[in-house]
Amino acid sequence: MMIMLSLVFMTELGLRPAYMSTLRVALCSMAFYTSAMVCFTFLIHLDLRRPALQIVLTFLVLNYCSHDGPFAARSDFYGYGNMIAATASLLVGISLVLRELSWLHYHAFITNNPSV
Repeated sequence: MMIMLSLVFMTELGLRPAYMSTLRVALCSMAFYTSAMVCFTFLIHLDLRRPALQIVLTFLVLNYCSHDGPFAARSDFYGYGNMIAATASLLVGISLVLRELSWLHYHAFITNNPSV
């Protein structure tokens, strides 16, 4: 929604049309990052700390490596490293959540039950 409205509000935001691609990349990467953090929160809620840590470490390592990597060479690719890191974190998060969904009944009633 914000990507569609960003073209309309370019002048109100004080941005030149040349920055439109950077804005779109930033909006997409933050949408992917937010979705990855939803997967992280779901795993933390089920007390699955190691898979949740794997999501965060994926983003941390990929974002750090892509910061000084090939995408930092040109300003045309500004923000793509963050988007790739966020996308990979989302894919890792979805795969980990899907893997744990078959154990949802166990995690919800056994591991979160202090009386057991």
